Amino acid sequence: MRLALVTCQSLPRAVEDDAPLFRHLREVGQDFESVAWDDPTARWSEFDAAIVRTTWDYCPRLPEFLAWARRASAETRLINPPEVLSWNTNKRYLAAVAAEGAEIIPTEWLSPAEAETLPARLAARGWGRAFLKPVVGAGSDHTLRIEDDPQSRAAAVQYLRQYPVAEGALVQPYLHRVESAGELSLVYFGGQFSHAVCKRPPAGDFRVQVNWGGQYRSYDTSVAERDFAERCLAAAGRAFGLTAPLVYARVDLLQSPEGRWWLNELELVEPALYFEHAPEGPARLLAAIRAALD
Repeated sequence: MRLALVTCQSLPRAVEDDAPLFRHLREVGQDFESVAWDDPTARWSEFDAAIVRTTWDYCPRLPEFLAWARRASAETRLINPPEVLSWNTNKRYLAAVAAEGAEIIPTEWLSPAEAETLPARLAARGWGRAFLKPVVGAGSDHTLRIEDDPQSRAAAVQYLRQYPVAEGALVQPYLHRVESAGELSLVYFGGQFSHAVCKRPPAGDFRVQVNWGGQYRSYDTSVAERDFAERCLAAAGRAFGLTAPLVYARVDLLQSPEGRWWLNELELVEPALYFEHAPEGPARLLAAIRAALD
């Protein structure tokens, strides 16, 4: 079996999050190579499978990225498959998952042309503080916290009117518990729970990513937390016709004001999998890849 770990030309061959995976593959003698999705010389047919890992420049190049996924999947086994990449790169999938019973964060969807309706929508929802983030985006880019005052709302209207993401934005209530409880990420390989991490933002911020100063730690999940995450994955399966467990999936949860978990996102394209917090994680991922190919 020969594997391609798919990256992009703007990234080095391995990033810190994937370093334990690279080490494990070498230790067990697994044949693999890092290949950029946007490398025109790549020959995907030479690999038994291509695992999408650090294609972190896909957001501003989404049509190009999805066209590549369709082409590559005609030559090799793409993991996760192109149909999943297609719907999971647009956060409107959350509405479809919610329709199948998953509890998502209450959400309003706005295009730049609807920017003037933002204050009225916030008032109708009874949301004081809120935040705005792109329908197509990652890493908290183009995310804005909206404060409970007219000046902040006016600034948000102006920002959305000239929003750099053509697909528009979603607006959600600001969940203050993120500052203390953080975001909970549960990682699954082949449909089986592997590990979880809790990600907390720096003081006074809501962005949990490391590049914004967030801190991560291993987290012992409860049965109820795993059950909630698995119900979200099952809802996505019903919404999008998934017939088999995904080789990898990350379920991100945030706490409601009352302390219940809400689905923030399903990360199924190129998520960080936090191998540094899970020594057995790389072996579990490789086993899930082999099982999918078998």
